[in-house]
Amino acid sequence: MEKILKVFRFILTTMMCIMTAMDVVVIVLQVIFRFVLHISLAWVSELAGVSLVWITFLGASLATLDESNINFNGLIDKSSGLTKFLLKLLVNCLILFMVYIMIRYGYKTMRIGLNTKMVALPTTLAVCVSVIPISGVFMALAVLLNIYKDFRAYRGMAAIGPDTSAIYDDVPEEVLEKANASIEGADKEAAEKEEAET
Repeated sequence: MEKILKVFRFILTTMMCIMTAMDVVVIVLQVIFRFVLHISLAWVSELAGVSLVWITFLGASLATLDESNINFNGLIDKSSGLTKFLLKLLVNCLILFMVYIMIRYGYKTMRIGLNTKMVALPTTLAVCVSVIPISGVFMALAVLLNIYKDFRAYRGMAAIGPDTSAIYDDVPEEVLEKANASIEGADKEAAEKEEAET
């Protein structure tokens, strides 16, 4: 299960990194051509726009996988056991409904886009909007993995809650310790201030 999550996260992150790097290269190229050579490249703006759309939707898929999308966090964090599992299941079902709409109507939009040429790029609009059903499939897979993970957690096989360990894999341990100490210190100061006011 953890291997599947890591591979899926790696694929999404790699795709986003490649597109971001491509954006940087083509935008710098556009600046050089426009201000140094006085030539405007029409395809650069269109390519940057398309890749930005892809980055946004793939980022939404990654947020869904990490359970960092908009959520009932306050209510869920205060719950435990079956209540917590059912609340998370409700959220995941709502996301699946939204994903169904994305896939269904994104596919229809993509088929319409097959007949619309891009202005500067030698392709059709379908390439741009195809990210909607594709990211919908990625989100559906992410939600199903999260439901399975939450079910295992409810059955006592793991601690229920979003798995944020992979997010902080690259952060040095001393930085995490300082951040936690800072948060605890801020909480303590807030509690002392509240006591002093009452």
